[in-house]
Amino acid sequence: MARTKNEQIKNETVVIEQDTKETTEKQETQNTQKSEVENNESDQTTDNPKKRVYAADDMIPCKSVTAGELLYSAKKSGIFYRWADYGSVEDVRYEDLVYLRDSKSMYLYSPLFIIEDDELVNDKKWARVKEVYNSLMESVDIDEILSLPINDFKAVLKQMPKNIQNTIKIVITEKLENGTFDSIKKVKAVDEILNSDLLCLIK
Repeated sequence: MARTKNEQIKNETVVIEQDTKETTEKQETQNTQKSEVENNESDQTTDNPKKRVYAADDMIPCKSVTAGELLYSAKKSGIFYRWADYGSVEDVRYEDLVYLRDSKSMYLYSPLFIIEDDELVNDKKWARVKEVYNSLMESVDIDEILSLPINDFKAVLKQMPKNIQNTIKIVITEKLENGTFDSIKKVKAVDEILNSDLLCLIK
């Protein structure tokens, strides 16, 4: 009987040790899972700040970089947009901008106008558009370009997209016609680079 009682005590001890081990392992698993959740929440807060979610009908300010009147009839929304002149700002629906982006339209990639929403342009989905804007030296200021020294003027003019080159040519043409531009060297540079004949406008 003594042997049986000892065996019983031994078995109970084993059961207690197993229960203790299982409880410890369970607590460790729960702690690990809790730690992973906390780390994920921390990563979401640090690495993924809340971004604006654009709706199709959100209006985005866009500035014309085209000399004279600029018109666009949107195929997506059916809205007819009009910019009065270079530098004019009009709001364009987000869905129309997405359509222009995905169809690789010259309105965005030449560009004919520039999106003036930094959060939108900095989104990775708009990376190609941002590259175009970077090539325009972040912003296009025709008067500033026209005021550059002749060598800098030539260098900048050669790097500009065709639409901006054409805008510069139109602006110079208008200034020559009203007598407010007198740099013959820059007129010759435009004629040489853009294969134009503005020199004939000088009286």
